[in-house]
Amino acid sequence: MKQKLRPLVETYLASLPATKVVSKADFSKLPVMRKGNYVNHYYKKQETPMGLVFDMYSGKLEVNMRNRLAFNILAEVLDQVYMDVIREREGGTYGAQVGSELAYEPKGDASLTVVFQTDPTKAEHLNKIAQEELQKLAKDGLDRTKFDKVILNMEKQYNTNQKENNYWLRHLVNYYYHGRDGVTDYPQHLEVN
Repeated sequence: MKQKLRPLVETYLASLPATKVVSKADFSKLPVMRKGNYVNHYYKKQETPMGLVFDMYSGKLEVNMRNRLAFNILAEVLDQVYMDVIREREGGTYGAQVGSELAYEPKGDASLTVVFQTDPTKAEHLNKIAQEELQKLAKDGLDRTKFDKVILNMEKQYNTNQKENNYWLRHLVNYYYHGRDGVTDYPQHLEVN
């Protein structure tokens, strides 16, 4: 297989035009987040009916280590909240996944996603509960026990990462190519009083 593939790859590479032009990314051409609330229902007949709930919240947030950590902590705490409420109390899913992203490009685009599978007849009810729990968290703040658990897990992960080559490679690439230091003050940002 290797002997057959190599000449094809070489022929393809040789056919590419030789230019010394280095193109730069044009971030103005990236799609922007939609504003407002959008609900999309998609139906497909399946042998075993399944509902998929996907909520995305977006906005702008200054890109720095403090905000990046706070946003990650929020997602981890919400994971625990949804585990307690949607899975354990309501019995509506095997688990909900919450993700957070604070993008460098486009500058400061922040998104929080909540995803879980459930019985289609329970999807709207559980989605309402998920949104209410997020509003409750915004109003009342984070549960201290859940918050402390997240910080402890982040500290453990940081200590484990110190021994991993891929961790260092990722941070060295970010530092040398993009000028982003995600290591130096990380432990100090995790310290909580």
